[in-house]
Amino acid sequence: MKVVLCGETYSSNLGDPIIAASLREILRRVDSSLDVDLLDMSGRAPGAASPEIEAVPGRLQRWNRSLREQGRIWRRATNLAHWQMRGRRRLAAACGSAFDDADAVIIGGGQLLMDNELDFPQKVSGLMANAAEAGCPVAVHACGVGGRWSYYGHRLVAQALARPELLSLTVRDEESKSQLCERFPRSAVAPQLCLDPALWAAEAFGISRDAGSESIGISVMDPSLMRPHLQGTGRRSDTDVWARFWRDIVRRLLAEGHRVALFTNGAEPDEIFASRIVRGISEPRLVRVARPLRSEELVATIARQSVLVCARLHAGIVAYSLGVPTVAVRWDAKVPSFARTTGREAYCFDPDRGLDPAALLQRLDEARNAGVDPDRHAELRESCLTSTQAMLQRLSGFGRPSA
Repeated sequence: MKVVLCGETYSSNLGDPIIAASLREILRRVDSSLDVDLLDMSGRAPGAASPEIEAVPGRLQRWNRSLREQGRIWRRATNLAHWQMRGRRRLAAACGSAFDDADAVIIGGGQLLMDNELDFPQKVSGLMANAAEAGCPVAVHACGVGGRWSYYGHRLVAQALARPELLSLTVRDEESKSQLCERFPRSAVAPQLCLDPALWAAEAFGISRDAGSESIGISVMDPSLMRPHLQGTGRRSDTDVWARFWRDIVRRLLAEGHRVALFTNGAEPDEIFASRIVRGISEPRLVRVARPLRSEELVATIARQSVLVCARLHAGIVAYSLGVPTVAVRWDAKVPSFARTTGREAYCFDPDRGLDPAALLQRLDEARNAGVDPDRHAELRESCLTSTQAMLQRLSGFGRPSA
């Protein structure tokens, strides 16, 4: 059986490629005979991102960013224009070759069921339409569901989820299930739960935790991406305030004699922000980890930490996969949702209550002392296998039309 796994599989934000690799690992563990191909729904080709980051964007980038910063209507307009001029044809061409001899299509993992100003709604709709044309059954698997939708974005996804080719629909947490049932009640199948595939990241890349490490990891992201989801202090604080907050944490840890590794998941805005944090700090016990260009580099960096502070959700999920305890920065509902799933709600830091380095460092000590519950860890990972096996069984009952 050949399946095509679709998502943000070659994104420079390496959380998404890690999801794809982990889901492929799970699929092969459930059925070793599967042939699993990857397709990036944004049209990217496999290969490492450029290590060089331009801190000053070019003229075209500045123009595009300026338009998008004007508000949601401009972001929707630019995404819609790109889709009509290039994106739709590009995706159709990729699907045409990938789906031709496929037995099933899986749209899998990440926060794909969200309206990020029409970007994902157009791509999910396009994937479903191309799979239908190829006569392939479809599973939407282990995805997160956003809470804010435009009229057109909602309409696109509602139509996609109502297609008869959709035989399996799973989401990664109870909050996503509730959102989906409320907003898309006419989906072709009822949603089920399947936890995030990145719980299997350690096996997907064959990397184990360095149990003897004394390094403390700090994984940061561009605060401009977090602020729209926040309400209090975190939202009101500008980038300079956030940079001082992280810099203060780094300096306090260094003053206590710790080794510190500062890194990101690889996205360009995060890298620019991380370099801003360490500017002016000259200390051999501080390592500014080079931009990760491949998923295994990011997983290996996380595996070398004794404990981790993480802003990006999938830095935390990869850490949990490896058994590295974490403190998660609570900036989106998906962060505390994963913490509840793993029984680690006490180890979330809420920036809306104030950017207090002492409060974060206290949680860091508590998280390191508590470690990761091995029984719960094993239980959650086993549930990924069970849910994926059920999804494959639903897909295998679909017969392709004869030529």
